[in-house]
Amino acid sequence: MCQRRQRKYDPATVLEITSPASGAIVEPGQRLAITVNSATVREAEYAVISPLGMSNLVSQVPGRAFIDIRKDQKTGRHSLTAMGNTRAGQPVVSNTNRDRRGAFRHAPRAL
Repeated sequence: MCQRRQRKYDPATVLEITSPASGAIVEPGQRLAITVNSATVREAEYAVISPLGMSNLVSQVPGRAFIDIRKDQKTGRHSLTAMGNTRAGQPVVSNTNRDRRGAFRHAPRAL
């Protein structure tokens, strides 16, 4: 009987979402640009994940990802998290849930 060892998902927190700034306001129907940087990683592929959707796959650090905000999206405060892998296969993630740098508000335009 062959036993297969499951690989533990234990990402290094090395990605940093540098924009949008915490509290930034994005209107429905807009494209949200997210800048991701790292002090230690230069070769990684990642995407930005949010309750609003997932970005395109980005293959450079620093890099810019995009999420299109639906016109009928419910407004409120949302978080962003960058997740991916280095070229060597090491999982990497941003720490936005704790430092709130990736949080932003989504609100309709005032008339």
